Amino acid sequence: MAGEEENPTISFDLGTTYSCVAVWQRDHVEIITNEQGNIMMPSYVAFTDNERLMGDAAKNQVARNSTNSIFGPDDKPLIVVNYKGEEKHFTAEEISSMVLTKMREIAESYLGTAVKKTVVTVPAYFNDSQRKATKDAGAIAGLNVLQILNEPTAAAIAYGIDKIGNDKSKNVLIFDLGGGTADVSLLTIQDGVLEVKDVSGDTHLGGEDFDNRMLKHLVAIFKRQSRVDICRDARALRRLRTAYEAVAYGAAVLTGMGNKEIQDIILYDVTPLSLGIQTHGDRMSVLIPRNTTIPTKKVRQYYNTADNQPEIDLLVYEGERPRSSDNNLLGKFTIPITSAPKGDATVIVSFELDTNGILIVSTVDKISGYKRKITITNDQWRLSNLEIKRLLQDAKRFKAEDDHHVKLLDAKLDLETYAYKMRKAINDYSIYSKLHPKDHKRIKDVQENYSYSIEFVRCFNTLEMHSKHLGIAFCITSLNVYLDKSYVNLM
Repeated sequence: MAGEEENPTISFDLGTTYSCVAVWQRDHVEIITNEQGNIMMPSYVAFTDNERLMGDAAKNQVARNSTNSIFGPDDKPLIVVNYKGEEKHFTAEEISSMVLTKMREIAESYLGTAVKKTVVTVPAYFNDSQRKATKDAGAIAGLNVLQILNEPTAAAIAYGIDKIGNDKSKNVLIFDLGGGTADVSLLTIQDGVLEVKDVSGDTHLGGEDFDNRMLKHLVAIFKRQSRVDICRDARALRRLRTAYEAVAYGAAVLTGMGNKEIQDIILYDVTPLSLGIQTHGDRMSVLIPRNTTIPTKKVRQYYNTADNQPEIDLLVYEGERPRSSDNNLLGKFTIPITSAPKGDATVIVSFELDTNGILIVSTVDKISGYKRKITITNDQWRLSNLEIKRLLQDAKRFKAEDDHHVKLLDAKLDLETYAYKMRKAINDYSIYSKLHPKDHKRIKDVQENYSYSIEFVRCFNTLEMHSKHLGIAFCITSLNVYLDKSYVNLM
């Protein structure tokens, strides 16, 4: 079937068990069938002594060639097979690219033209490295992946395309249960604007038989209530099961957004985990909170925490715990900064998260103008699928402990800040020279008391920390000296 435009953009729903391909043409979405007339292609790849098989052909020979059949790759395995008499090693990206290549061939056969551009859907809980791996798989398959789209969001587009003319705001829950994953998205639709409010899911929940079991259950209910058996009614059964087309359908709508018929659709997706950096005291400073609409860019200023500090180690994390070390480390790099007193050197940190969920971190030394930029794509820093789920569960389970840690950290930072200002003030000769000699020993005792407190800070609870703070404050204020308020501020 000839396409209406040269090199049209197609959409791939790249699933863990089945995949689907669709295209926007003639002002509507067309779900493309394969050689067997099926709209769903098994995400299978197999190798024999003579050839490489993909899709239905690969699945059909699993029983007799299971050792050389690959499906459901997880956690970046290195896949070893015997192919044409030789042992071959493949990455998950290479295997995924073979599935994409097969779907591209199906699309090109259907459209009668070359296909180069695509939108690919992935589970909502795919992390940055998994999304990057999907883009890499597309590149290996000779495709320009324009966008990585969350599967529930794509399904939401498929739902929202029919609701553009309705001015009333709607809250919609999208439940996407696939062969290997389950995703849920909560969104609002109003005046053609689709805004994702929250996403959740499990990349290890699913199964090929889920849809079939649900179908059998619904057929049984219908038979019990109406005494009519629809098992042989192909049209009725199709109405029950066509929901799985929604993901590829929605992605195809996205590829056609330049079309005048749907140009009023606006899509807002969100990030599933908070993103931030580690600051003094192992605190997680969040720049992009969880469920922030993407694409987004956030900028924040940070300061040196010691006098004449030569550099800052920037550690980037994702997660919901207030203590950064309890979250997932994404990447780290060192920034040289201008030598200056504590609090005087400023570094501007920028987080830019694109529509594919890929993070770019930029820094600028405000004094020198020195700039650095990194893209967070390295797999060694990224979470496994199970760890993503664990992060959110831990954030809920350890909330009381985290709240206590935050209070203790606040008390410690208050003590450090006050003591630093105190030491800076009394070390100023213009102030120190006004002190009576008998007060010099008292000042030394105060400084030693402070150093002891900080050295053994882990031994104190919040109340004891505040007590140390007040003790130092009392010693200082009892000194009969005029301290500059710009140096010492008890608040």
